[in-house]
Amino acid sequence: MTALSLTLLLWCVITLTCVGLGSGLLRITGLDSSEKTGALDRFWLGFALLIAALQIWHFFLPVNWLATITLAAGGGAAGLASNAFSAARRPRVSLWCIIFLISFSLWLALRGMDVAGNFDSGLYHFSAIRWFNEYPIVRGLANLHERLGFNQSFFLFVAWANHFPWFNEGYHVANSLLCAVLSASLVNSAVKIARRRSKAMSDVFNTLLLPVLVWRSLGVDISSP
Repeated sequence: MTALSLTLLLWCVITLTCVGLGSGLLRITGLDSSEKTGALDRFWLGFALLIAALQIWHFFLPVNWLATITLAAGGGAAGLASNAFSAARRPRVSLWCIIFLISFSLWLALRGMDVAGNFDSGLYHFSAIRWFNEYPIVRGLANLHERLGFNQSFFLFVAWANHFPWFNEGYHVANSLLCAVLSASLVNSAVKIARRRSKAMSDVFNTLLLPVLVWRSLGVDISSP
């Protein structure tokens, strides 16, 4: 199996996990009873819930393979129980938008497999993620290096993805996946503005953010934690 295939496979697993967690939370709170929530909204809600769960988990246990299996299985079970994968409202976009998103996502996946070029990744990113994988929260860790004391909750997500099939290289899929889903959210807003189906400032902001996302994707951060 090629590296690109592994990347796309892990993208699917993480996406289903986040959509499932978001859908489960909506069902528990009853917030999805009045109208169907979009799949993209469910993903971001589930991603926030995943980060929150990892923060609580890390108080007591390292973010190891057990955390990966537990939360992935929990997201899948929550998605099935709430009928998330068929009930979620899908964005209404044209064929050209779908072609653009698929092409852009494949390009992001390939960019994500590049060498980590961010200077700070070698300085402390990889060290912090390794600590998350090996130990629960370590009090006084900043005494070894002050930057290890930064509250980088995103690193918990990278540590969670650091297992099969990307052993210790979860950073290859972390940023690229989030950029791919973000591009879908931004394109969805741009389509709403173009078709005059929305005048919300959030959609206007998302539309203006689209070229910024493309510009940032050209940098070294896409393949770095």
